[in-house]
Order: sequence, then structure tokens, then C-alpha cells
Amino acid sequence: MRNFILTTLFFIGLIAHSSAQYQKGVEAYKSNNFAEAIDAFKSSNDTLSYEWQYNIANAYYKNRNLGLAILHWNKALRLKPGYTNAIENLEIASAKIVDKIDASPSHNIASLPSKILGKINPSLWGIAALLFALIAVVLFVFNYHSNDKSQKPSIILGLLAIVFIVLGLWNNTILTSKNHAIIIEQEVDVQTEPALSTTAFVLHEGTKVEIINREGDWLEIEIPSGNSGWLLKETLGII
Repeated sequence: MRNFILTTLFFIGLIAHSSAQYQKGVEAYKSNNFAEAIDAFKSSNDTLSYEWQYNIANAYYKNRNLGLAILHWNKALRLKPGYTNAIENLEIASAKIVDKIDASPSHNIASLPSKILGKINPSLWGIAALLFALIAVVLFVFNYHSNDKSQKPSIILGLLAIVFIVLGLWNNTILTSKNHAIIIEQEVDVQTEPALSTTAFVLHEGTKVEIINREGDWLEIEIPSGNSGWLLKETLGII
């Protein structure tokens, strides 16, 4: 049933797109010509939409490009946090990743805020902040012109509005940061230094890593277990 998502939900959001290349990609996908669909989508001008990211990810998955599929589903989620279709497909694809990495306790704690906030649209924090600020102003004016001069409720609501603004800014920072990537090659040797030297460990297509440093064409990456090393940029797709 869950695999059915990859076939039937592919066309979600296509109404908003009318470019010839995009429609060519749609028709190619329908005909199971997934490589042609990918080329057509890449030639269109819709790359900044979550639908484009989601649909080209599906085409990559059908074309057996696991890493690129996972990369673009993650990009779709950056553009539309909490997008159920992308989350469902990522769960399906993640089962096929070779690397099964146990996260260290410190990594689990440090990544918890990002996991929670990353699923929330930043605009929701702004709406909440505006709502609380408006209520605070109304209460302030009402209490000022009444016998009750206490402004504690309006102060509390005003502080909550500030908290929501801070959370919204933090949420936006998490969603727009470029510090995570996906392995897009079938197998890569992670180096101990930014050069072809000694292999620290091996990673496989689809694994998600955190970028902690950059040096020329090399990126220092860290995996949830806490192990780190260097990879060439071309082996990674930055989310």
C-alpha cells in the first residue's frame, strides 16, 4: 500500500505547472521513461517549488538513483515542512540505505530541536506572534480605560509573542541552513584529511551527513555516531 504512494501521488501539484518541459517530464514518467522524465524536469524552470523537488525525486527513485531521490525529497521538505507525501516516500527509501548508523546520545539531544522545528512552517510562528501581540494590545487598551489597571495579562501575551518570533527565526535558520547533505554515489571512502590519503570509514548512497567544515573541494562531514572525515563535494548533494 505504501509503495502505491510513489505511483499515484507523483502528480500532486502538477496543475500549477504548465511549462512544456515539465509536461514532457510528466508524460515520460507516465510512460515509465524515468531517465527522460528526469532530463525534462531538469530543463524546466520550476526548481524552487516543492512539487518539482518531490516529483523529480520520484523519478530518480524509479530510475534506481536512491541518493538523488532522498536528496530531492529532503529539499521538498525544506520548501514545505511536514509535507506528508515526501515524508512517506523517504521512509520507504530509507529502508534501502545500506548504512545503519546508531546515533550517539549527544547527537540525539543536539538534533532534537532541529527535528521538531524542521517539521513546522516558520510562517505559523509569525501568525501566532501576531495574534498574541494583537490580543496584548487590545487587553492593554481595555485595562487602561477600565478600573482594572493591571497589565499583567497583556505583558505575558506580549512576551509570548516575542518568544514565537524568536522560535520563528530559529526555525527559519534551521530550514535554510546548508549544513546537511546526502551521499549520491553508491560507495565513498571517507578520508582522514582533505586529500586522498587514509580511509577512515566507508559510506553508501542515501546516507545523510552533517557538514562541519569546508576546505577547497573537500567537505568535512560527521555522521550521527560522531565519526567524522572528509569527502569531495562531488560525492554529496547538499540539501
